[in-house]
Amino acid sequence: MKKKKWGQALYACGAFLTLIAVVAPAFSNPRDDGFPFSTYPMFASRRKAPVLVVAEVVHRDGERGRVEPSRLGTDEVMQAAVTLRMAARKRSSARQLCQKIAKTYRDESSATGPGKTKESDAKRVEIVRASFDPIQYFLESPEPKDRRLVAGCAVHPAKNKQKKRGRKKKKKRNSP
Repeated sequence: MKKKKWGQALYACGAFLTLIAVVAPAFSNPRDDGFPFSTYPMFASRRKAPVLVVAEVVHRDGERGRVEPSRLGTDEVMQAAVTLRMAARKRSSARQLCQKIAKTYRDESSATGPGKTKESDAKRVEIVRASFDPIQYFLESPEPKDRRLVAGCAVHPAKNKQKKRGRKKKKKRNSP
């Protein structure tokens, strides 16, 4: 008989602890997410639109396209994303990266000849912060809902043909 009572007590204790484990997250902060209990905080509130830093190429016909990771010096997408994110922190770094990317298009254009391929027809490279609506991204169009320019540069920069002009010095007038 004693074994039966111990078994029932152990079963009741286990059921009680399981009940506490299931109910406990309801009384905690919904943003706390930790082992072993998850409150699924990603569903606890409305999230802001994700913002990504992307590099885009603008072709002569105005069409935009994403720059391939290989033009950022890697074949790995995540490494390219981190490179872009880090460069976007400072405008000077973003400009340097933009010029590096533009040089890859310039080199390709000089190798194949302008207009021979879509890539050799690149006009401008832009590094932008783009925010996306995730639902719209999958249902309608992968175009960003907002785009902010971080850095931009021409693939074929215009050559400076203007001569440097010196400033004329004003003559001081002697007052009578």
